[in-house]
Amino acid sequence: MLIFGNAKDAEYDVFLATKRVVEAEKLINNDKHELATKTIGDAIENLDEAQENWDDVENRDTPVKHEMNNKLDNLETFLPYLSTLSDNTETNDAIQSLLEKVTSLNGNV
Repeated sequence: MLIFGNAKDAEYDVFLATKRVVEAEKLINNDKHELATKTIGDAIENLDEAQENWDDVENRDTPVKHEMNNKLDNLETFLPYLSTLSDNTETNDAIQSLLEKVTSLNGNV
């Protein structure tokens, strides 16, 4: 509620998505694949919100843009590794969907 501006909102949504991915990694390592899949779904929702907020940004050449690109680049690197940790098809499908969403958003930022 204390974040002002669509660019900052979008960056915060990407931050939340990153946090969800870290949570999913922990769940995968603990063989809680159903919860990991749900958590990855939450990350996808965060990225959908980030995209909506970013679409409303008027001046896109801000420091926030570089922060978002950095976070999204890190996710693009980490998600393929995360899929190697899981032997669950649903979880891996969710990771792939998330990776596609990350790549798409990163291309739009």
